Amino acid sequence: MEPQAGPPTADNSPHTLSLRIRVTGPFKSVDALKQAISQGQNPPGVRTIDAKTLAVNDRTANVPTSELDLPADLAPGYYNLEPTVSSGGNSESGSSIVTVQ
Repeated sequence: MEPQAGPPTADNSPHTLSLRIRVTGPFKSVDALKQAISQGQNPPGVRTIDAKTLAVNDRTANVPTSELDLPADLAPGYYNLEPTVSSGGNSESGSSIVTVQ
């Protein structure tokens, strides 16, 4: 999907966006993952891996690319994949569940 220009605005200054992605796990089940995420507590043995945070702006039409380096010894299980976009003190996150076998 190609980047598309947003609606016109009177403000011509670029606004910095920080793009972050992280993966947290392993969890033994989807239910265990959802419970840990909702409580904000990870059980022992669960780790978080962060990709390098990217800094982009809302005036440059490009497709930022990030790499999430997963270790060779990554344990099998369910992992929470969380992308986050931050700008001006505000942030928006999402969440997906991925399986490592």
